[in-house]
Amino acid sequence: MSRKKILTCSAIVLLLVMIGVKELLKHDTVPALAKIEGTIDKMEIDRDGTTLVMEKSGDTWLIGAQKYPASKAVSDKLVSLVQDMRLYEKVSSKKNYDKYDLGDKGVKLRAFASGKVLRELTVGKQSSSSSQAYVLLKDDSAVYLAGNFSVNDLRKGIGDMRDKTIVKLSEDAISKIEINYAGMNYTLTK
Repeated sequence: MSRKKILTCSAIVLLLVMIGVKELLKHDTVPALAKIEGTIDKMEIDRDGTTLVMEKSGDTWLIGAQKYPASKAVSDKLVSLVQDMRLYEKVSSKKNYDKYDLGDKGVKLRAFASGKVLRELTVGKQSSSSSQAYVLLKDDSAVYLAGNFSVNDLRKGIGDMRDKTIVKLSEDAISKIEINYAGMNYTLTK
């Protein structure tokens, strides 16, 4: 082998070793989130100066002081966001929270089981991938990127989170439908 090829190969090997050592010495580790023990039975969402409380009563989630029934899809998604949350990357160790909407614009989320706080965090803006959001854990000043997390789900109002079902009937329970509209009567029978 020529001297030029040996120097080129040596430089490549040296660069690969340097990259490997840098990765091994990296201190930006992502903490492992504790597995949630117990069943979440209450969530508090602080945003825009107000607190929205969701509490579980039997199999139904109730929203706000009015205790409106929550949409099953919305409540299941929020519980899943909290239970299945994964941190992917440490984004910043500096306290520049406004850059990630973790200051005044952040949404604080607390999940409880039997009165005990299971998870407490602040959720900022969506990342560019839109399936991840910037989060700040309660006792950690670092900003992390959390996967499968949408801050838009936490910013919904009570009207968007309510169950909008008026009546639930099985098909077999209906034998006839009568409609009176504009002086005309319509009847549908099985």
